[in-house]
Amino acid sequence: MKILFLFGLLAVVCGQLSPVYSFEDDDTSQGVTPFDPNRFVIMTHDDVLNFFRKQDANGDGFVSFAEYKATRPNTVPKQIINGEFRFYDKLDGVRDLRISLAAAAGYESILDPNGDGVISYVEYVQNMPRVEDGVIKEINSTCDWMKLS
Repeated sequence: MKILFLFGLLAVVCGQLSPVYSFEDDDTSQGVTPFDPNRFVIMTHDDVLNFFRKQDANGDGFVSFAEYKATRPNTVPKQIINGEFRFYDKLDGVRDLRISLAAAAGYESILDPNGDGVISYVEYVQNMPRVEDGVIKEINSTCDWMKLS
């Protein structure tokens, strides 16, 4: 499950390499080490906001469950999609079955603990387990609730 969720989030950055991560001679001559994981930018503040905005298909400022589900591959099990959605809904501070842009700030605060607006490779690897754990807790709470009913 963790791998599936990780690949879903990596879709955000697919094909987008930061200018600080490059194999160009100019970068090397300027003292940027191409393989320095601390310089490899996974996401910026704008990337996180754009990720959430793209999911808001009708432009009302919120991502409904239907909008969220439409962005996920058909092969992702429903209980994972439900857990992800519930986690993001919780991140925006109000459990109202819709995700606001405030969830982007919550997500970013987890992955970018130093608050510099840049999520490096190291920050991503160190902090992504917190996101995954949150999603797993939501999946398990949904499953527990379903067992009771």
